[in-house]
Amino acid sequence: MLGKHGLVFVSLLVLAMSGCKEPNPYRCPDGEKCDPDVRDGEQCGDIKCKAPTPVCETGTITCVECVEKGDCAAARPNCTAQHECVECITHDDCMESKLCLDGGTCAASEEVTYVGGPNASTTNKSCLIDAPCADMKDALYPTALRRYIKVTGLVTSVDKADINSKKVIIYGDQGALASSYPGRVLFIHGTSDVTLFDLDIQGNAGTGSENCVDIETTSSVVMMRVNVHNHALAGIGMNYGTPKLVMIDSTVHDNTLEGVKVAAGTLEVRHSSIYANKGTAGVSAMNTAMVTIDSSTITGNTGSKGGVSIDTSPFVVRNSIITNNGTASTTGGLALSSTNGVVDFCTIANNISAAGGNAGVSCTGTINISNSILTGNNSTVPIAASCIVTNSLWTTLPAPPGAGNIMGDPMFLNTTDRLNPGFFRIKGASDARNKIGLSSPSPANVTDDIDGQPRDDGMRDMGADEYK
Repeated sequence: MLGKHGLVFVSLLVLAMSGCKEPNPYRCPDGEKCDPDVRDGEQCGDIKCKAPTPVCETGTITCVECVEKGDCAAARPNCTAQHECVECITHDDCMESKLCLDGGTCAASEEVTYVGGPNASTTNKSCLIDAPCADMKDALYPTALRRYIKVTGLVTSVDKADINSKKVIIYGDQGALASSYPGRVLFIHGTSDVTLFDLDIQGNAGTGSENCVDIETTSSVVMMRVNVHNHALAGIGMNYGTPKLVMIDSTVHDNTLEGVKVAAGTLEVRHSSIYANKGTAGVSAMNTAMVTIDSSTITGNTGSKGGVSIDTSPFVVRNSIITNNGTASTTGGLALSSTNGVVDFCTIANNISAAGGNAGVSCTGTINISNSILTGNNSTVPIAASCIVTNSLWTTLPAPPGAGNIMGDPMFLNTTDRLNPGFFRIKGASDARNKIGLSSPSPANVTDDIDGQPRDDGMRDMGADEYK
């Protein structure tokens, strides 16, 4: 399972305080002996660790439940990357059901509908673990006790998976949904309440207005670690009613039109990546209730309005990297046609537009941009004059007149490889470092950076990345 509970084996020499006279409990004077098996009472700085967090994690100097598998009891034998003891980390840890839920507990087999895998058959309508069904249409009619659907391998239907007014939780085990039907792969509508984990949703030949995933009416959808890609129209569409979509740790990429196209409802994009889409923009939103893009990367989208286009919708774009978007278009990074929005702690860099366009940000009406890095955006006027920029780093002369703006070099580690951890992160000598005081705008709302690292050294860095 592509879960958040990646198993971490950490080899530590952990010594008890007994017999140790130095302040550092992990290093004893020569000749002293400490028992490495004694856990409860370990020292983390000035604090002794006690149950339920009896182990000292040396990297963060924090008392935690576990740092390795041996720290956990038999009832919850696995140690997660978050240093928590859980029943399971992978599906194989669950002997009966082969389904490890996102909270680290094993589902009961009678709670699960199984689809796909080597034993799947169109004649298996019961969708049991030993006789999985082959089509999502069969999997969507579980008994009252079936709370979950588990997709194993590639499941290709002749028609879309139609979820109409259902509550469904779907897990992927190296699982992918596809369709030979030219249109939607997944259609969620009515009053549906849907959560998707670890699914790969593969597009096909689009038709009409049918996007790879369409969400409509009053449906509510949460995508966790979901990949939507290679559709002939948009990756995700929200066109009718008041739907809600929350994307977390997900990707939308290489779609012929927009990555996410929203004309209705509410959109939240958190810790996600939207890249290499065409159409209007990577994220295109119009007349929506609210758009939130937080701690995400929007890059390499080549539509007419580049990375993000928001029209007449309230919005927050925060802690995000918006780079390398646009072509010979009107806008490269962000096209903002709403006066009800905030752009804060973002890195907006190396976007492209036509010479007369705004490669970085175009603003129709007054938009406040603060605490950000604005650099390398290739056009005559990279940031529109109606964008009000404060407390931000520029490299193009002259710096705008807003309060707190400075000239300097952000010193990015890597500007080309999206998969490199240093993608538009700053070096230690960056001029963006330690320029935002605690009394500057939005300090209470931005305590971490795009990578979840705390902005806790007394002065925040400009842009999405806090140097660590």
